[in-house]
Amino acid sequence: MVRGWKTKTGFAAALLLMGAVMMAQPPLQTQAAVRKQTESAVGVKAGGSSTGLTGSEKEQETEETVLAVMMYSYSDHAGTNRNVQRACNAIDGITVSPGTVFSYNNTLGRRTKENGYVMAPSYAGAETEETIGGGICRISTALYNTALRSNMTILERHPHTKEVDYSRGGLDAAVTDGVQDFRFRNDLTVSVTIHAQYDEYGYVVWMTAQEEDAGERRYDPWSEKIEDGWYRAYLSIYENGKLAYTRSLGESYYWGSRMENRSVAEKENQRG
Repeated sequence: MVRGWKTKTGFAAALLLMGAVMMAQPPLQTQAAVRKQTESAVGVKAGGSSTGLTGSEKEQETEETVLAVMMYSYSDHAGTNRNVQRACNAIDGITVSPGTVFSYNNTLGRRTKENGYVMAPSYAGAETEETIGGGICRISTALYNTALRSNMTILERHPHTKEVDYSRGGLDAAVTDGVQDFRFRNDLTVSVTIHAQYDEYGYVVWMTAQEEDAGERRYDPWSEKIEDGWYRAYLSIYENGKLAYTRSLGESYYWGSRMENRSVAEKENQRG
C-alpha cells in the first residue's frame, strides 16, 4: 500500500472513463502505472482530493486510501462478460473487517440461472466446455492480485488446469462452485472495502481503506516459468522505494496446458 495516495469513495465512474487506456495496456497493470492513470483520470494527487464534484457530493463522501487497483479488458464472449458483470455486482462494496475472512464462493452464491449466471466457456481439464457461470474466474483472479497488492493474507487459491490469457502463469485464481474457493483474511488493523465496476470497455477491481498502518510500502506479485505449464510465483515487498524482501507464493502446475502442448507437438512431428 502507498501512504498518501488518497481519493474519494464513488470515483468508479471516473475510473471507467479510462476504458480506452485499459484496452491499450497489458491486462495486469503495475501499481505505479495504475496510480498515474488513476490520478490523471479523477484529478487526484498524493494527499489531495478528487475534483469536479458538487458541494453536496463532497459532503457525502468519505476520504479513503486506495490500496491497489487492477484493470482488465473484456472477453470476446458475451456470456463470459455477463458473468463477469454479475460477479462484479456481488463483490462491489463488501467490507472486510480486521481478522475477518472473505470467501469468493460464499459471496457470489451458487452459480445458477436463477441467480443470474449464464452459459459461458470454462476449463474442464485440458478441454474447454460451456458451464453456468463460466468466466467468473476473471474476477477471482483480479481480486487475488488486488488482495496480494493490498497485503491481505491469502488462505486459499487454486490455479486453473490450463493457463489463461488474462493473467500471468502462477497469478490466476480458479474457483469451482462448492469445490475450489478463493479466500483471504484481512490482517490489517483497519477494515478494507472491495470495489468492482465495469463499463463497455472492461472492468476494474480495487481495494480501499479509511486509514493505513504500514507506511511507505508496496507489494508486487510476479512469477517465473520453470518449464512448460509450470510456474513459481513470488511477492516482493518494497519499503520507501527499496526492495525489503521477497517471499514465495508457491508453484502452479497447469497439466491441461502440458497435455495440449504435447498433443500439438506430436501432431506436428507426425506431419513432419
